Amino acid sequence: MNVTHWMLSASARHLPPDEYIRQLVARLQQESFPVSRLVFTLRTMHPEVWIESVRWDTDQGAHVLRRDHAFESEPLFQQSPVGRMYRGEQGFRHRLEEAPDPISYPILAELHEAGFTDYLIAPLELAPGFFSYVSCSTRAPGGFSEADLALWDALQLPLAATVAEMSTRTALSSLLTAYLGSHAAAYVQSGHFRRGDGEAINAVIWFSDLRGFTSFADTHGPAEVIERLNRYFDLVGSAVETRGGGILKFIGDGILAVFPVEEGTDGTAAAESALDTAREVLQQASEGSLQLGIGLHLGEVTFGNVGTSHRLDFTVIGGPVNEAARVEALCKDVGVPLLVTEPVAELILQDSLVSVGTHRLRGARTPKALFTLG
Repeated sequence: MNVTHWMLSASARHLPPDEYIRQLVARLQQESFPVSRLVFTLRTMHPEVWIESVRWDTDQGAHVLRRDHAFESEPLFQQSPVGRMYRGEQGFRHRLEEAPDPISYPILAELHEAGFTDYLIAPLELAPGFFSYVSCSTRAPGGFSEADLALWDALQLPLAATVAEMSTRTALSSLLTAYLGSHAAAYVQSGHFRRGDGEAINAVIWFSDLRGFTSFADTHGPAEVIERLNRYFDLVGSAVETRGGGILKFIGDGILAVFPVEEGTDGTAAAESALDTAREVLQQASEGSLQLGIGLHLGEVTFGNVGTSHRLDFTVIGGPVNEAARVEALCKDVGVPLLVTEPVAELILQDSLVSVGTHRLRGARTPKALFTLG
């Protein structure tokens, strides 16, 4: 199978981008194409990541570099060959054996200083008016031959088709992760996207609430309210995800998250992760003049899709979720920022927590023993 046929094969198109470029380079080298550096980009739909640059070179091998949205407006990008390609301009070739003209692109001077002899770049039209690019550089004496240039031209259509497909998958994954969270996104992408799809899991349920938010919203403008909410969401979200949890819902100023219990374990690791997260969040919130209430509970919940036939939501449902929310609401009455139920407390070293007695949860028949930080 020649390289262009391989590029369009299903087995190639579904490789991870770094593995795809690694295998593409290996096949180009088998064709005696003197590639020393190869780069293309994937377009994403992510709130923080604008593009993913997929790169291979002889020094570092294959890797993926993520660029944020601000990069698009930076002079370094706007005045680069890549910026030209994104504007739909024609590709070009630049020989590098002699130093580039001082007014040409900085990247060419860098490649010349690194010993490269020739540079190629071409736009990849992923959809009408929607571009990516591919660039290739070599250290071969004399640069690219006429045969190399013919193969370069032949690569661009199959590569554009592949990059378009990869960009679509990347965008879909980015959007699902941004809106559902990493745990739920992975579950949906694995094929569980129909209403009613779900599974029973054991998890530590996290429910937190920003204190004084209603009065703050009544006395401040929309920009200040949104800034405060996002600061709180960033604080909790970063801490939860760092320790293996996943945020499922932003409910006004409330956050619902889960720390799944790994199959075959008693839940100690999940409980400790949730408690460590709560400690970190409360410490940083205090330093940032934010007041929170946090409730932690352990139980079996259903993790899956609910909703109408046309509008679905991915969440966790079950008694432990309702109880976690009601435990958090008791933080105000008890006068502490964190309350932990007995099933969680039993898994944690006792000197980490102290009892605050038994309390009746709204709708519950029997009082529950609750604990807070010692």
